[in-house]
Amino acid sequence: MAVAPYVLTPLGIYLLKKGKEKESILLCAGGAGLGLAHLGGIIGDWRLAGQKMLTESVEVVQDAVGEKMPPQYEIPVLLGTVLGGVYIGSKLLAVSYRASKATVNSVRKCVNKEKL
Repeated sequence: MAVAPYVLTPLGIYLLKKGKEKESILLCAGGAGLGLAHLGGIIGDWRLAGQKMLTESVEVVQDAVGEKMPPQYEIPVLLGTVLGGVYIGSKLLAVSYRASKATVNSVRKCVNKEKL
């Protein structure tokens, strides 16, 4: 279950490209469905990764300075890490998507060369 989004997304990209190539609405719909089925989970995973990066960075600075955050700043910092996590997570997601798309394209080119 944890790996499904990362397996189904490249498969969805492949089906979208194949559907466009063959002009098949069925393949395109299947590819879009596979990609969108796990979109929320993928976005949430990357948001948490970005938020964890920010939180751990704040903790490193706190440890280096030797002081803890005053209680009145905990809520604003938490909101900042959540929003920052969304931003950083979206950038990580974009890199992951591009890598996935490049992998699919490379595999398709290799397979097409072997068929010739």
